Amino acid sequence: IEAGFSALEDVREPLEDADQKVNVMDAAVNASRVIKDLDKSIKSFEKQVVRLSKKSDVTQVKASLEDLKEKVSGLKQLIIGDFDPESFYSTTEEVFQAQQEVQNGLQELQGVSGGMVGVQMQGGSSFQAPQGFEMFSSQGNSQKSQQAPQ
Repeated sequence: IEAGFSALEDVREPLEDADQKVNVMDAAVNASRVIKDLDKSIKSFEKQVVRLSKKSDVTQVKASLEDLKEKVSGLKQLIIGDFDPESFYSTTEEVFQAQQEVQNGLQELQGVSGGMVGVQMQGGSSFQAPQGFEMFSSQGNSQKSQQAPQ
């Protein structure tokens, strides 16, 4: 029986190594897609900053955008070196937080947040729906029913 367990262990270890390599390859494939998407977002953000700079102070958004660019650059360096999936995922999380900060800053400058309707979703998370979607929120439905002629 011990010989059988030993043989299983000899097979299991290489399979675990192969599985780990497959996970690294999957993360690397995702990394290239993530980088392409981030580069597109940065270009879009830069265009929005230029457009908004004509009528608003964009200093804070520019600083957030520079922070995002630095984090994306760090992510690219991480991918070029010895690829570590755990570092990739934690760095990606930081990049997405920086991206969200830029998006929030741009929305604030564009006045988009003022036209949003808050919707509380199951699980405690919230969602900001564009203006006009009040009828789909429970708040909007109660407001509509109060306004309806009787």
